[in-house]
Amino acid sequence: MGWVSFLEDTLEKIQENIQLAKAALRNPDEFADVHRRESLKALNDAQAILVQAWNHLELATAPEMNLAHENEQLKATIGKLEHQLRISQGNAEKASHEAANHLAELRDKKLELADLKKRYRKLDKDFAKIPFASAVDAFCSPGMMKKHKPDG
Repeated sequence: MGWVSFLEDTLEKIQENIQLAKAALRNPDEFADVHRRESLKALNDAQAILVQAWNHLELATAPEMNLAHENEQLKATIGKLEHQLRISQGNAEKASHEAANHLAELRDKKLELADLKKRYRKLDKDFAKIPFASAVDAFCSPGMMKKHKPDG
């Protein structure tokens, strides 16, 4: 017996018991008036819940609903998404390592550039100390280059 059949049998028994209880409550000899009203209200609430349960059972047994198939499809989709997630996590980890390597390389290049600038300034100062440097600088000025432009 499947769970749907079990649910159907249980709902039918509950419905029968509600009807029997309502019939017993209608007999004024068995219950005081206050207890009868409280019991009747409880039975009406139970009947409303029973209606909802029948509606759910109808939905579960509808021929257009194939919960087992949908469940398998969802499991397959979850499996694919988990696989894609693992791949993405691997790609993210690889990208993180590459970024760290690029950052280290960038730091090295900045240090190298600072060293080159330092070296250039030292060479420039050393060149300025040479006596003919000022003559060379004057000859290489833009005005002098224009005036003594070689014919080509």
